Formats: sequence, C-alpha cells, structure tokens
Amino acid sequence: MQPAIGAELAACLADPARFNETILAWDPLWWRQREMGYSLVKYRTTVCPTGNGVGKSRFAAVSLLWFAALHPGSWAVVAAPTMGQLSNVVWKEVVRGHQSAANRGVPLGGKFSGLTLEFGPDWAIEGYGQGSVESKSGRHAGDLLAVIDEASGVHPAVLEAIDSLNPSKYLYLGNPLRPEGRFFDLVENSAENPHVNVIRIPSTESPDIHLERSRRGMADQTWLESARYDYGEDSLWWASHVEARFPGELDQALLPMRWLELAARTVHVRSGPIRLGVDIAKGNEGDDSQIVARDDNGVLHERHSNRWDMEELARQVRLCQLEYGVLAPHVVYDAVGVGTDFDNRLRQVGIVGARGYQGFAPGGPKFANLRSAAAWQLRRRLDPNRGTPRPDGQGGGSRLQWQAPGPDAGGLVYLPQKPFAIPRPMVDRFRKELSSCRYGLNDAGQIALEAKAEFVKRLKFSPNFLDALMMTFAFVN
Repeated sequence: MQPAIGAELAACLADPARFNETILAWDPLWWRQREMGYSLVKYRTTVCPTGNGVGKSRFAAVSLLWFAALHPGSWAVVAAPTMGQLSNVVWKEVVRGHQSAANRGVPLGGKFSGLTLEFGPDWAIEGYGQGSVESKSGRHAGDLLAVIDEASGVHPAVLEAIDSLNPSKYLYLGNPLRPEGRFFDLVENSAENPHVNVIRIPSTESPDIHLERSRRGMADQTWLESARYDYGEDSLWWASHVEARFPGELDQALLPMRWLELAARTVHVRSGPIRLGVDIAKGNEGDDSQIVARDDNGVLHERHSNRWDMEELARQVRLCQLEYGVLAPHVVYDAVGVGTDFDNRLRQVGIVGARGYQGFAPGGPKFANLRSAAAWQLRRRLDPNRGTPRPDGQGGGSRLQWQAPGPDAGGLVYLPQKPFAIPRPMVDRFRKELSSCRYGLNDAGQIALEAKAEFVKRLKFSPNFLDALMMTFAFVN
C-alpha cells in the first residue's frame, strides 16, 4: 500500500465521513449521516429510527466498507427482513462503494461471492438472512460490526444469531414500524444504557426537502406532498415513514372518533355515482347480512337482517339497486365463504356484472391485501385534513398544493376535500365497530388492517356495517 494511502486510511479510522469522501469518492455525507458516523465510532450500539429518503442505505454501505477496510481481520454482517431487501438495496450500495473506490484509484481489495465480500481468511463483509442463521453461527472476531437494516422487520431468530457472534459494534437502522421488539426496546430504554445512542432522523430533515425534486433520491417536497395526500399527517404510516416515530396505541385507530363525529354533523349533499356494499351472513338468526349505499359525499342508506336467506338478500340488493339507480359494476359483495355463489343469486334477480370482493386478494404495493386497501380508501375519504389535487397554473401541469399552517404559507393553496357524511343514527348504532378497528404496518412497511378474526374476538360481534362500507371503496381508483 502506498504510504500516502496508508496515512489517509489511518486518518479515517475515527471518521467514516472522511472515508466516504477520500476513499469511496462519494458525495459528502449530510450532517445527520456524519452524526451517525461519529456515534458508530464512540458507542457500541447506534440506533437510528429514520423516515424515508434520508440516506440510511448509503450510510449502511459506508459503515460496512469503512469497518472492514480499517479493521484487518474483522467481520461485518448485515441483515434485513428479506433477502430481496438485503440484495437489492444495501448490498447494491456496498458493491457501488467498492467499485467507486477502485475507480478513484484506491482499490479496497477482496472478492465478491454472492452476498459476501471476502478480504482474507476470517476477514469479510457478509449478508445475513434467516435461512442462513445456522450455517453462519459460531463465527467470531475481535472486531465485528453488525448492521441491521429495516430493524423493525428483522426476524428475532436472526437477531439472536447475530447476538451470539458478540459484535463489538451494532448499527440499527429503519422505519420504526411497530411499538414492540428489539428495535423499539433499544430506543425506549436508551436513557438507561450508556452504551446505546439513539439518533432519530425524520424525512423533514432531509437536505433536499426544500427542493421540488431531489437528484439523489432523497426525500423532497414532491415526495412529501405525495405522502401527505396518500396517507395523511394523522396516519401511522406518516408517523413511521416521515416523522421516524414509533406509533402508539391511539395512532392505530382506522377511523378516529373525532372524524366520525364530524361525519355525523355533516349535511349530506348528493354527488357522484351510488355504490352498494353487501356483507353476507348465513341468516337463520345468526349474524346480520348488511347492505350499505353511499355516494361520493356520504352514506345514504343501510339495511340489515339476520333472517334473510341468500335469495332474500339478493332480492333486497335488487330493491336497493332500483331505488338508488345503482349500476351493476357498483354493486360489490363478499365473495368468500357463504358468498361464493352469491353472483348466481344476483343474476337470478336481474343484477349482472356485480363485483366479487375477496379481502385476502392483492391490494397493490402499498397495502397488505385488498381489505387493507379498501379500508384505507375509506379512511382517506373521512380525513378532514386531506387535500384535493388542483392545477397549479404553471406549465399546464397539475400537482398538489398545500397550505402550510400560519399566516406565511408561501403562496401555496390548500383545497380540503368536502366532508363525508354518515347519518347520526348510523354513527350512534355502529359506533363501536367504526371506531375500534385498528391497522398497522407489516414487515414490508405496507398498511395492514387488523385481521378480521382478531377484530371480531375483541369486538365480540361481527363488524358487518363497517365491512359493507369498506367494500364500496374496494374498486374505486
């Protein structure tokens, strides 16, 4: 190694940010990334709950390459919830950093093989997945760094296996998805542990948050506006993915009670097509079958009975369809279980082309399933803080405009959506099921509605009105 390079590496030993610039030849770390680097040097355990778009994956790669290059004979392991996350995000950054150093004229050496970068005997960076826990257990080193990416979702067995290696340094990164598990406990108990340092990095601190579009993939103004429109500032997703905050019990309500009270006070003004949701029960004086009719601005009608058989339920749906002029594709029914054959019953009464709803069906990339997606569309419609798109008058385009709180809003225009009405008698009658349903984030960070069986167990009855109302949002773009 050239003396100058050796001297520079020695200077980087206590400064990962310097290593990032002089050895990897990457753009300088922003101040929060530099803070993580200082913490990694000083503390045994650095815990970083982060929002989206703050450069955590880039820093994870910097820390792995820095540790391996400056600690000969060391071992560095990196874990993520899935092998896809590991290989497609963090490991790609490791490969890019290694290549960037070579292009800079400072090759770090080593040989890639799958998710391993081996520098020599017992000296490597290695990806760590749940399926490889047993094969990699027992590997120890005097200097060992463990990087846990998207730490809320990493399986406990992987964390236990990493603990068995007795790391000299830990780095936990990721969106704080759930108030439980190792990631949460480290943050909650950090004040009592002098070896743990917590750095919370919300997306709003991104160095590019003031830009309309970030050229380096950081959180920017366009992303923030889109997240506000899609999820709302009162949502658990916003708390985890923007504010970098672990959600609490109150954050998990699908429909906050204050929203329901506003809906009960709202005078309904008819607008848009009418849709029917049909939740199907067995009849014979068991659970109610439920029909709900609503348009774009509110609920118009509901009817229910536990005495309807399938033929009578189909007849009641037909009566509602005729009364409100509902198009057949806007009739949505539960096509699971007893509703499997319900389309034939509807056809017999003259409704051809109704939509069968299966809650377990895919709900798109943002949702765990269709049931979660439908529930979220209902939540978005009731959210009194949610804005609506409008042309901005610049270049003929169309984008969201938001009014910031306070007198100085920078000239932006906030257009709140019209309130959604649910008649007071319905809110009062179905209050418990409307206000009690919870949602969370799964290991992939998707919106996941509380499982139906768990909700029924907690509620002590079936939430038929809520289910029927959610169905009316299942196939709406």
